[in-house]
Amino acid sequence: QRELRNMMGLLTHAGKAGIIPQPEWEALSSSKAKALYEDDPNTLFDVLDGVPIDPQRMGSDFDKTMHYSKELWQKAKGINRGRSVLACSLAHLTAMKTLVEDGYDFILEDNVRVPITSA
Repeated sequence: QRELRNMMGLLTHAGKAGIIPQPEWEALSSSKAKALYEDDPNTLFDVLDGVPIDPQRMGSDFDKTMHYSKELWQKAKGINRGRSVLACSLAHLTAMKTLVEDGYDFILEDNVRVPITSA
C-alpha cells in the first residue's frame, strides 16, 4: 500500500498487473525511465515522448490525448483511504495474470484456513 504513494511505485504495480498498455510499460520500466525518475520525478513521463497513445483509448476527448499511465497517476495520487483497496486490486490482478501466463491451476488466498486432519 505504501509503495503506491509515489509515482514509480504505483506505475510499477500497475505495469505488473497489466493495466498499462505494453508500449507505455516498456518505456516506463526502462533504465532511461529509472534514471529520469531518480534525477527528477517530475520528468518521468518525458520517457513517453514518441510512444503512441493507444488508439483503443477510452474516456473524454481530453483523456484520449494523454497516455493512460499519466492519467492513472493524476487520478490515483489523491485517493488516500482508497489506496489500500487499489493495492489489493492490483495484487489480485497481478496474481491472475501470473495464473494465466504461467499456467497455474488456481490461486490460493493468503488468509485461507484449511482443516488439518490425520490420515
